Amino acid sequence: MKSDNSIIRGIRDWKNPGNNFCVVKLHYSADPLKSGVEWLQSAKRGMSTNAWEREMEVNFSEGIGQGVFAKDFTQLHIAKLQYLPDRILHRGWDFGYRRPAVVFAQMDLKGHWMVLKSVLGKDVKITEFAEAIIQRTKEWFSDIQEIRDYGDPAGNQVKDTSEKTTVQVLNSYKIYPKTRRSSPTQRIEIIAKKLSTLIEGVPSLLVDINCRDIIDGFEGGYKYPETNSGKSVKDNPLDDGYYIHLFDALGYMADNLFFLQGTAKGSSRINRVIRAVNWRKRFK
Repeated sequence: MKSDNSIIRGIRDWKNPGNNFCVVKLHYSADPLKSGVEWLQSAKRGMSTNAWEREMEVNFSEGIGQGVFAKDFTQLHIAKLQYLPDRILHRGWDFGYRRPAVVFAQMDLKGHWMVLKSVLGKDVKITEFAEAIIQRTKEWFSDIQEIRDYGDPAGNQVKDTSEKTTVQVLNSYKIYPKTRRSSPTQRIEIIAKKLSTLIEGVPSLLVDINCRDIIDGFEGGYKYPETNSGKSVKDNPLDDGYYIHLFDALGYMADNLFFLQGTAKGSSRINRVIRAVNWRKRFK
């Protein structure tokens, strides 16, 4: 092959001056079947803009320092929502050290994922945070009939500072988070797909207008780190100590609710359900 030579459309080769290796860049446009507006619309379905640029356009600078979902989240995703007492209340937990977070959501009858509330702790122990979440749940969703919880698999690990795992501590409060192994990229793509999917002309992911932290995160607060010149691009979002916890909590919920069953390896713990019949008795 000749250096820096375009063989056919979508294929380019050159020689790496550092190690003398031959490098070939292959773009999807090299395949004549992958062309046209219809193919493009179909191929992009369910992928975030950042993911498309990285995976299909071979643009690895896309997303650096930018909001993870900023290009996919619009005003159409913001709505005045009301919780449904007869639908399951889902709570996603992130067990950030002294900065835990919980996101509350429901699925409506048509399948819209409604993000209703969020809570982010500060300099708080998991015991204090669990008590606060129990109280907030009673205040915000007083007549809810069923609750399911999801969290970080790391919550099952024993720490040097405690004889109990975080999940065991929550269990003592009758909270039983379901955990599943997943990567940040997997969780981001699940959320991105919900953003880009419509149900009867309405986005399948909706955020309540008063849920400002989640809205701000979608609009750019939850972002990729900026890289210094010469350093490789990081795939994971910036660990800013704020939005990272809220969107990890949202991601754990998304992974458990929407990941195709039976297609992934990894451990899974079955969550128990808090039912209305026990609700008043347990949290008086």
